[in-house]
Amino acid sequence: MNKDFYIILISLFSLTILSCAKSSTSSSSTTDNTTTAYDGTYNSVCPSNEKRKYTRVFSGTNMKLITKDYNEDGCSTREGEHVSYTTFTLGDNVTVTKNSDNSSVSAQKITITKTKHTYMFMKDDDTNSANSTSACGFSDWEINVAKDVSSVLNQSGCATGDAIGTVDKTVILMIGSNLWMGDLSGSKDSDNFTATIKDTEMDKE
Repeated sequence: MNKDFYIILISLFSLTILSCAKSSTSSSSTTDNTTTAYDGTYNSVCPSNEKRKYTRVFSGTNMKLITKDYNEDGCSTREGEHVSYTTFTLGDNVTVTKNSDNSSVSAQKITITKTKHTYMFMKDDDTNSANSTSACGFSDWEINVAKDVSSVLNQSGCATGDAIGTVDKTVILMIGSNLWMGDLSGSKDSDNFTATIKDTEMDKE
């Protein structure tokens, strides 16, 4: 083999290594930017004297809270579902008080901003009633089909909840598989973050 052929082989080999290195770096960077330690789905159980169950889903810097409405205590028959969509940013660790025993624990600050709210009827009679009254301004509700009610939230005859753009400064912590978040009824620190934390009673799947 001549010298020129060896030079071509070396050049191709170098380009292959460089290409692989760039691909590996890009993939790693993308993963770091789109995942957090809280990624996953967290579910509550249904208390015997309540008609709701809750699910939180964290994905990257997005979070949604699903509120599942039931027709009776014990959560047997689904009748509707709220979904509150939010984005969040994580901050520094901070010492807070657990509301269960007043002990101190280190949690992470989290700032949550609401971006969207949907509602879905899951019973025929409720869907028909909503259409007859033009609930939330819509007369074309369909069973098991969610509608975006963000712009009419809290208006007469519509769903209630935090308005779009609402910002919550709270804290978050994993204890085992249990998700703990700020107690909104408790005190706040000088930066307006919740200073007390409580068990959300949601466990990671």
